[in-house]
Order: sequence, then structure tokens, then C-alpha cells
Amino acid sequence: MNVRWHRLGVVEDLIIVIVQFTFEVLGSTFIGSPFGFSARKPSEPESSSGGYQIVFALAGALLGYVSAYLLPFKLLPYSWLRLLNLVLAPIAGGYVAKAIATHRAKADPLIEPKVHFWNAFSFILPFALLRLAYVALYAI
Repeated sequence: MNVRWHRLGVVEDLIIVIVQFTFEVLGSTFIGSPFGFSARKPSEPESSSGGYQIVFALAGALLGYVSAYLLPFKLLPYSWLRLLNLVLAPIAGGYVAKAIATHRAKADPLIEPKVHFWNAFSFILPFALLRLAYVALYAI
């Protein structure tokens, strides 16, 4: 086993947070800008539809596959850590997105932080799941 990669176990979680943060900001830019401009009408609150969550899940799965293809090695040394990451990463990412949305909701009360939580959760779960499955099957 290559010990050098064991020291990078934290990197996988950091990559997930950075990708989620970037996706949240880009998504906010197209749907409702993080700077307070919005594509939706000012009188209608954000809603969480299954369509958005499917898009987030597909994007997360695609990026999870790409990351596993580009980095086909185990960043976390033990299987129990990889399973713990599968459980905790979507929850942590959801709370990060919710915290950003809560901050933005101070300027725009129609922003729903729980919508951002579920969108982030829908993105990170398939990301982590595909990465876990790919690395378990094909890891160097």
C-alpha cells in the first residue's frame, strides 16, 4: 500500500466541500445569484422540486465518476472510513449549503435554506457513492 496517499485522506472531504461550494455558487448564479439578484420572481419563494434534485444527483454522480476515474486510488485507508464518509459527507455538505442559504436569506427572505440543504445532499450522496463503488472495484 502506498503510504503517501494515506496522508491525503482529508483531501477527499475537502474536494467534496470545494466542489459542492462551487456548484452551489454556480447554481445560485443561474437560478438566483449569491449577490442578491434572482432569476425567479420576487414574490415567489424557492421550491424544492424533484426535477432540481434529479439534476443535482446526476451532476454529483457524473462528477463522482470523473473524480474516481482521474484519481483511481483510495484516499481513505480503511473501509469503515470510506463508509463513514459516505454517510457524513452528504450531511455535512447539506449543512454547509444551508448555512450559506441562511446567510443569503437575511437579504432575501424568500430563500429557503432547507431547499439548499436537500439540493446539496442530492448532489453529494451520488458523488460519494459512485466514488466509493468505483474505487472499491478498480482502485490501484
